Formats: sequence, structure tokens, C-alpha cells
Amino acid sequence: MLKLVTDDTTWDEAAFAAAVEGMCDQVEHFPHLTVPFIAHTTPEVVFLFFALWKMGKTAFPLSTRLPAPPEPLFVPQMPQPKNPKYTSWKEGTLATQLYTSGSTAAPKIACHTLANHIYSALGSNTLTPLEKDDRWLLSLPLFHVGGIAILFRCYLSGATAVISSKPTGITHLSLVPTQLLRMGDVSSFKCILLGGAPLPQNLPSNCKTTYGMTEMSSQIVTDHQILPHTEMKIADDGEILVRGKTLFHGYLDEEFDRTAWFPTRDLGRWTHDGKFEVLGRKDNMFISGGENIQPEEIEAILKAVPGVEEAVVVPLTDPTFGARPALLMRPLLPLETIHALLKPHLPKFKWPIKAELLPLDTPPKINRHSLAHLLIE
Repeated sequence: MLKLVTDDTTWDEAAFAAAVEGMCDQVEHFPHLTVPFIAHTTPEVVFLFFALWKMGKTAFPLSTRLPAPPEPLFVPQMPQPKNPKYTSWKEGTLATQLYTSGSTAAPKIACHTLANHIYSALGSNTLTPLEKDDRWLLSLPLFHVGGIAILFRCYLSGATAVISSKPTGITHLSLVPTQLLRMGDVSSFKCILLGGAPLPQNLPSNCKTTYGMTEMSSQIVTDHQILPHTEMKIADDGEILVRGKTLFHGYLDEEFDRTAWFPTRDLGRWTHDGKFEVLGRKDNMFISGGENIQPEEIEAILKAVPGVEEAVVVPLTDPTFGARPALLMRPLLPLETIHALLKPHLPKFKWPIKAELLPLDTPPKINRHSLAHLLIE
């Protein structure tokens, strides 16, 4: 069973099992097999996940940022500990339903079995070994596959999951690049898994880069190695294709062939020295005068410039070339400066023909198509 620590309370494996048993009493009379709840990062929610899996129910964790949560929802309370009754997990049980990001289309609900999450954690623990004294901070939300993956990694290894705003005593972290930049000195941590967005240059030595997705139950490639129980290949057009034991059960109410290669819609490659690179979204690529332009290639160069907070390239309709690259960035640099920065790296047809300031209120999950109107005169 899991070990869990907060700033003021510690649950060892026995205490955690007793709390989960108490949570089972709360869930027992909920009338549905799938249980929706707002997934705050609290002990009650962690107990709830394990209670649902013990009872063979499906967790449907919802974002804490929902403007008007749907009804009915289950609201977990701190349980009264009870003597645990032994129940073995059935790996084929549908364990979670998770909203996908919907960055290029309407969000879907991805369904995962316990086996999907278990094999993802086993693969992760192979490449990033966890010891019983290790403590992994729940730094990713529990309505996201990355947060849930931390629970499984700690559960299977005997490590401790930590809920805290203080990094004291933490050995492992899962972060996206913006979180890393805010952390300052990270040399005290044993390992930091870093992914979810284009990566900064000159990473600390204790950082492991990782590429993954909801549909593959979290990680696919970590530290330039494909995870055990996961398969990956690059298609002729550069798209990353995946399958394996970590491949999700399918989208809710859609037919799905788990034996086929799953198209990620990401473009990637292996470099000559064995490094794995994600080039960008297949959906983001556009054609300008017969040439393919991948926005992320241009953005990565500009984001590496000190002081540049954000850079987003979008296609601007052009009667001659079909589309030309245009740029939204923060802070805004003069167009001549932008061209000078890109000149050593990219041919001229990839230089933005126009640049505007990216508004401060732009959502973190950027939708390029919705931003294009800011560049139209």
C-alpha cells in the first residue's frame, strides 16, 4: 500500500490502508460505477482513488479549474480509519477516465485500465529507480495522468508520495519547464522528470527529459530510452506511433483497436547520436510556397533567448505563398532583431514576416488558430 505524507501528518502503509478502507464506506452508496469528483491535491482524494480501485469502480477526476462543476459529484471527506479487508486488484478493471487536453480539437475522455497505469509505473521505475526512502512530490495535478502516475510509481516501489508546498526532504519531482524555471536551485533533488513542453537549454544534471501523453498512461520515452512495456516507431512522414501495455483502453463511446499502432500526431526523430527529439505537432505544420514549416522549430530558437518568456508562430494567409509565418511573443522584439536571431539557424522563408505582442492573459494551453486573428490587420 502507499505511504503518504503532508506537512503535518504521516500515513505509513498500515495507516494508509486503514484510511482507504474508511473511504470505501463513503463510496459504497454512490449509485454509479464511475465516480466523478473534483481532484484537489489532498489526502482525501488520494484515499478516494485507492478506495475506488479496491472496489472495482472507475475514478473520473475533474479539473479544479472547472467554472461550474457538473452534478452529481462525489465529495470525499477525511475517512475514519477501519481495519482493512484484503482485496486484490483486477488489472483489467477500468481505473480512470481522464479528459485529454483538447489542444487541437474538442477534448475527449480517455479510459485507462489498472494494467495501463501499473505497466506505465513499472516501466518508469525501471528507468528511474525508486527506493523505499524516496519521496516524490505530488507536483502535478491529480486530474492529469502525470499526477496519477506518481501515485502508482510510489505504490509499486514502496516510496512515499508527498503533498506539500515545501520541497524539504523531497527526492523526486515531476515538472513542466515553467515550473523548473520558478524553482531556482534544484541541486538537492535526486531526480527531476521534465516534460510536457519544449525544454530549455543547459538543463541541470539531475533532470531527465521525458516525452509522454495521456493515451500512453504518462511516459513513452525518458532520458532518450523507450520505456519497458511500451513500443514506439517513427512513421515515414515523421509521425510518432506507439502501442504496448501502457496504451489506453480507448476513448469513451468510441471503437478502438488496441493492437494497431496509435498515431500521436506528434512529429519526432532519433538523432545520429541516439537522442530522441520531438519536432512539434503534426497538426501545427503548414506549407508556405511549397515548403513545410514547423512552428515549434522557430519558437525553440527564440525561447532560448534570455528574457524571452513566450513565442508562438502561426500561419498568416498569403495570396502568393498560401501562408507565411507570423509571430506573437512576449516581450516583443523588433522584427529586425528577430530575423538576426534566426538567420544563423533557419532559411529566410522560415523567418516571421510580422510580429506582435502576445497578451498577458493568453491561456497556458495555447491554441494557435485562435491567436491568429491578433496578427490580421
